[in-house]
Amino acid sequence: MPAKGAGTHSFQFTTECMQEDYPDYNFMDMQQAFNVPAFAEQSFRDSPKVPPILSGHVNNDKNLVNLIVNSPRQDLIIYIHREEESRKQSGIKYIAANRICSKKHPENSDAFPKDSLISLNDTHCIIDEEEFLNLVKTKHTEISTGGVEILTCDLYDAIEQNETNMIFIDFCRSINC
Repeated sequence: MPAKGAGTHSFQFTTECMQEDYPDYNFMDMQQAFNVPAFAEQSFRDSPKVPPILSGHVNNDKNLVNLIVNSPRQDLIIYIHREEESRKQSGIKYIAANRICSKKHPENSDAFPKDSLISLNDTHCIIDEEEFLNLVKTKHTEISTGGVEILTCDLYDAIEQNETNMIFIDFCRSINC
């Protein structure tokens, strides 16, 4: 699923539900399997015990095609999508509130330079409009890829050629947003 399409919640669900039955499985590594082709091949073909539920974000059509090609035929792939304007608005709000105006993600300090973008006090976070718009234009993290980059003719061909069991769910229709 693209950024801001419930991927983090799906990943938390998967980890919590599968951890007891698969205590040795590294669910954080599975996030890589969705976006690193060689990792997907190794994870699905060489792993003796793959959990029945996996989840993560995909960054482009090639990664989802790779996942389809390397998944066992009996697997079900659920793709959760979100209307682009709603997804981007959510991403922009998330970056402002949780990446720039909070200290929750210090690992992103290079991507979100706190000193040049904001002024913080006890009650307000003030973001330099021009700097923030430049950040938005770069389509960083949560604003990045959406359905346009993922739902392509190559993806359709892979689904058809591999006879993939796949369901598409509209994020907003499922939660009424």
